[in-house]
Amino acid sequence: MLDGVATDLEAVTFDSTSTPVLTSMSDRFGSVLGGESITFTGTGFSTSATTTVLIDDRVCGSVTSTTTTITCTTADKPYKPDTPRL
Repeated sequence: MLDGVATDLEAVTFDSTSTPVLTSMSDRFGSVLGGESITFTGTGFSTSATTTVLIDDRVCGSVTSTTTTITCTTADKPYKPDTPRL
Protein backbone atom coordinates (compact mmCIF):
# COMPACT_ATOMS: atom_id res chain seq x y z
CA MET A 1 0.00 0.00 0.00
CA LEU A 2 1.24 3.43 -0.92
CA ASP A 3 -0.94 6.32 0.27
CA GLY A 4 -3.79 3.86 0.70
CA VAL A 5 -3.50 2.51 -2.85
CA ALA A 6 -2.39 -1.04 -3.64
CA THR A 7 0.80 -0.75 -5.67
CA ASP A 8 2.87 -3.45 -7.35
CA LEU A 9 6.55 -3.04 -6.56
CA GLU A 10 9.50 -4.31 -8.53
CA ALA A 11 11.92 -6.67 -6.82
CA VAL A 12 15.15 -5.13 -5.57
CA THR A 13 18.36 -7.11 -5.90
CA PHE A 14 21.34 -6.29 -3.71
CA ASP A 15 24.69 -6.72 -5.43
CA SER A 16 27.61 -6.43 -3.02
CA THR A 17 30.04 -5.87 -5.90
CA SER A 18 28.15 -2.70 -6.90
CA THR A 19 27.76 -1.29 -3.38
CA PRO A 20 30.43 0.99 -1.88
CA VAL A 21 31.74 -0.06 1.53
CA LEU A 22 33.06 2.46 4.08
CA THR A 23 35.81 0.96 6.25
CA SER A 24 37.24 3.99 8.09
CA MET A 25 37.45 7.73 8.31
CA SER A 26 39.91 10.24 9.70
CA ASP A 27 39.48 12.34 11.72
CA ARG A 28 36.34 11.40 13.63
CA PHE A 29 36.33 14.65 15.63
CA GLY A 30 37.06 18.20 14.55
CA SER A 31 36.57 21.86 15.25
CA VAL A 32 33.25 23.68 14.75
CA LEU A 33 35.32 26.26 12.86
CA GLY A 34 35.62 23.89 9.87
CA GLY A 35 38.43 23.88 7.35
CA GLU A 36 39.64 20.42 8.33
CA SER A 37 40.41 17.64 5.85
CA ILE A 38 38.43 14.43 6.34
CA THR A 39 39.26 11.23 4.45
CA PHE A 40 36.77 8.37 4.08
CA THR A 41 38.39 5.05 3.13
CA GLY A 42 36.68 2.03 1.64
CA THR A 43 36.02 0.23 -1.61
CA GLY A 44 33.80 0.73 -4.61
CA PHE A 45 33.62 4.53 -4.59
CA SER A 46 32.84 6.20 -7.90
CA THR A 47 35.31 8.46 -9.65
CA SER A 48 32.73 9.60 -12.22
CA ALA A 49 29.65 10.33 -10.07
CA THR A 50 29.08 13.70 -8.43
CA THR A 51 29.73 13.10 -4.73
CA THR A 52 28.22 15.28 -2.00
CA VAL A 53 29.29 14.77 1.61
CA LEU A 54 27.16 16.11 4.48
CA ILE A 55 28.57 16.27 8.00
CA ASP A 56 26.12 17.44 10.66
CA ASP A 57 23.83 18.78 7.90
CA ARG A 58 26.65 20.94 6.48
CA VAL A 59 28.06 20.42 2.97
CA CYS A 60 31.70 19.36 2.96
CA GLY A 61 33.66 21.30 0.31
CA SER A 62 36.49 20.48 -2.08
CA VAL A 63 35.43 16.86 -2.56
CA THR A 64 37.92 14.61 -4.36
CA SER A 65 37.53 10.88 -4.81
CA THR A 66 39.21 7.73 -6.01
CA THR A 67 37.81 4.21 -5.97
CA THR A 68 39.13 3.79 -2.39
CA THR A 69 39.01 7.29 -0.82
CA ILE A 70 36.81 10.38 -0.60
CA THR A 71 38.43 13.49 0.84
CA CYS A 72 36.71 16.77 1.66
CA THR A 73 37.09 19.93 3.74
CA THR A 74 34.63 20.47 6.58
CA ALA A 75 32.36 23.50 6.76
CA ASP A 76 31.97 25.70 9.81
CA LYS A 77 29.14 25.01 12.26
CA PRO A 78 27.84 28.36 13.52
CA TYR A 79 26.36 28.37 17.01
CA LYS A 80 22.59 28.20 16.99
CA PRO A 81 20.83 28.05 20.35
CA ASP A 82 18.26 25.27 20.39
CA THR A 83 16.39 22.95 22.68
CA PRO A 84 18.50 20.05 23.97
CA ARG A 85 17.41 16.63 22.74
CA LEU A 86 16.42 14.01 25.29
